[in-house]
Amino acid sequence: MLDDLPGVVRKIGKSGDGYDARQEAALTFSEFKRYFVKWVTEEYHHTPLEDSDLTPYEIWASSEECFPVPVEDKMELTTILLATATRTLNKSGIEIFSMNYDSGLLKDLYRRDGPGEVIVKYNPFDIGYILVLDKINKVYLKVDCLKYAYASNLSEFEHNKIRATARAARQSKFDNLNLQKAKIQLAKEREEFHARNVRRSKQVTTSKAARSDKTGVPNISLVVDNSHRTMKVDFEDDGDNLSLNGWSMG
Repeated sequence: MLDDLPGVVRKIGKSGDGYDARQEAALTFSEFKRYFVKWVTEEYHHTPLEDSDLTPYEIWASSEECFPVPVEDKMELTTILLATATRTLNKSGIEIFSMNYDSGLLKDLYRRDGPGEVIVKYNPFDIGYILVLDKINKVYLKVDCLKYAYASNLSEFEHNKIRATARAARQSKFDNLNLQKAKIQLAKEREEFHARNVRRSKQVTTSKAARSDKTGVPNISLVVDNSHRTMKVDFEDDGDNLSLNGWSMG
């Protein structure tokens, strides 16, 4: 069955010198699954075996008469075959695959048990829904994705590829040349603002020092009281008279 498929890896010496399995590979995994199931059910099961005139289907049918095959519970069989994960249940539901899943039954489970870890079953080939285990009743609750229109029949692999492509597209916007130039220009302007503030601070300090040198008063603490018109001044008395223009010394 595999020998005729493109991209099959053959033993050394079983293929030509120019054969490259990677270059020849053309099937997706979903296409291979469909091909394999069709080959098993429609070709292999109805082809006589080498050491017998019977086909696999005929052998199965005859053995079924002696040993009836029990009917499996579809839901039970499904939960056995699905992938398993553990997630946290909270009031907004369950987050998995970077998406939220919630339903009325899940809200009832949260109200009964509160927040905590729960067992989740999911189909890697259809992440439109998950199954959440109710430990008390020992049943699985089917919970749809809140983005069901997007996630229905979408595989986990496809979802991850879509997210990776979206991240790359978003990053390309951050790497845009015009955006980088704008960021650099804004950074320069911020540096100029800081430098301007530093210059102003130095100018104010210099002005204060100049006034102090001019009056001969090193430290002046001014308290204005319009009702008494007084000014408090702390200084060393050098004997010189200082005109206060109507203000009194306290």
